[in-house]
Amino acid sequence: MHFLLSARYTLATALLILLTACAAGPRPADGAATNMAEPFSATNYAIAPTDTLRIDVYREPDLSGEYYVDPSGTINMPLLGRVSVGGETVETVERKIALALARGYLVDPDVRASVIRFRPIFIGGEVNKPGAYPFTPGMTVQQAVVLAGGETRFAANRYYLQRESRGASERVRVDGNSVLFPGDVITIGERVF
Repeated sequence: MHFLLSARYTLATALLILLTACAAGPRPADGAATNMAEPFSATNYAIAPTDTLRIDVYREPDLSGEYYVDPSGTINMPLLGRVSVGGETVETVERKIALALARGYLVDPDVRASVIRFRPIFIGGEVNKPGAYPFTPGMTVQQAVVLAGGETRFAANRYYLQRESRGASERVRVDGNSVLFPGDVITIGERVF
């Protein structure tokens, strides 16, 4: 009887593991391209150097304007001077500026911020015009290849993407429909003759 219960338990466990693996979908084989289709979200985006912000302070045109994020991750605002925005979301930047303005400058300031220009993407390898290109939300690897003048005759239809996330950088093979993020580096592989 004990053996029969143990066999049922083992069979049920194996079935559960199999169903979990099937629900997760097929895994790409080693070296196979993956589709990084995670959507880009400007609301969760961590502001980085070379981005440009639009900051509007209600009824304060002298404080409102476009602000370039310098290499140290700061912007320079009238009254406040240098404000650290690197790594922050748009929402936290709004709160940070509103709090700073409320300390002796404005009563209950209403601040709105948005990223109007993101840091560029970079594309290299077997493309006709390697270099930096403007990022637009929703851009795919294939669209970036077109911006870079298309693939050279030596291209191998292999795309590699390097993305920084939380201080770590990862390089993976992707397909042409993979969605890009600001600062991504795309490399087009070369054919082996």
